[in-house]
Amino acid sequence: MKKLVSAIAFAAAASVALANGVTANVLGVLRVDSAEKQTIVAVPWVSASASGGSAISVADIVKTDNLTAGDRLCAYENGAYKAWVLANEGGTLVWEAANNVTVGGSTASEGAANATIARGGALLLIRDNPGPCFFLVGQYTSAAAGTVNLPAGAWSLVAPPSTTDFNLNSATWSTPNAADRITIKNASGNMVRMKYDSDSEKWLGRDMSDPSSTWSAANAVVPAGCGAWYQNAGANAVTVTF
Repeated sequence: MKKLVSAIAFAAAASVALANGVTANVLGVLRVDSAEKQTIVAVPWVSASASGGSAISVADIVKTDNLTAGDRLCAYENGAYKAWVLANEGGTLVWEAANNVTVGGSTASEGAANATIARGGALLLIRDNPGPCFFLVGQYTSAAAGTVNLPAGAWSLVAPPSTTDFNLNSATWSTPNAADRITIKNASGNMVRMKYDSDSEKWLGRDMSDPSSTWSAANAVVPAGCGAWYQNAGANAVTVTF
């Protein structure tokens, strides 16, 4: 297995001396309250560097302190998973690329050692013995995230790069296909399915575990630090700008 390259260790607390003063980088830490074995992880931060990057290393985004060896991180793209496993190297937990991980009945391929992920994207965190929470870390930025492309006829992982709960109707969407669906876990850990209502031009969600739940824009809320599965069931790609 290949060890992922981490930038946080040497750059997160760095400061840059400028001609007119000193500008310090700001480290962001977000607690994600989830006791689920599988959690879709958002990317609210950028890489830690003097200038601040647009993408962060997979090795850096999920803090390892309260995780356990054997936990997995998975990316999903073009219908396939790529995986990294948390390994104990001399008492230090590090993310290593792995090719022997099974996710959702399929075998993941080995992720790249220098893999990065941009804000708006998402990863799947799998914990065999999950605690009540985990933490996301990175360098804070006030810049807006870019536009995420959700390919036609495919599933995608997507997440608002927000440090607070986020209603998906606050984003800017190209017109979704009629049969497109979004699936999330809400703050109670219940599965919520969403469909796009062309009349109101809003995503409407319904708590699938609650028989009394109705389709409502108020249910289209992604918990802070979490993401969603987007099922593009149409012939056209869809874009979202957070």
